[in-house]
Amino acid sequence: MTEIELSKSDRERISVDIKLTMIIGTILVLAIVVLIGLIPFGLFLFGNAPADGFVKRGLFLLSFILLIYIALTWRNLIKYIDLRHGKKLTFRTNDYELRKEKDGLFLLTKSPLKLRLNLYDDLLSLIRQSDPLTIEISKWSKTLLFISHESDNLIDKVEAENE
Repeated sequence: MTEIELSKSDRERISVDIKLTMIIGTILVLAIVVLIGLIPFGLFLFGNAPADGFVKRGLFLLSFILLIYIALTWRNLIKYIDLRHGKKLTFRTNDYELRKEKDGLFLLTKSPLKLRLNLYDDLLSLIRQSDPLTIEISKWSKTLLFISHESDNLIDKVEAENE
């Protein structure tokens, strides 16, 4: 297992994944915060004064929403750390298994690292289970960046077919 620098395409793959999930999570949290803020503001406009302890309960609720947001975006924070450090792990393994489950296709490796990687379903036909695989993953978040038997990235092949 070797540790090498992330390539430009690896950085782009991680960045796109971060942007997509971060934007969706941010929009959802902002919508909840605006909804929570609009109700008391609307009541205030119509002459109803807030009850005692309103600000305390409101801050408690907003801090709870912030904690949920951090929990949901935790993987994005780890991926951002991967981008900052710029390292990936490369290894070759014969000790792996492809498992089709209801959630999708998973690659289970037993050595040199014990991993469970989510794969595109189309990769099942491209991976020859009798041959060794070369796998590249980001160091901290374990994001799959490269998978191949030779030198062609099978992930890129599947993404090109799907476009």
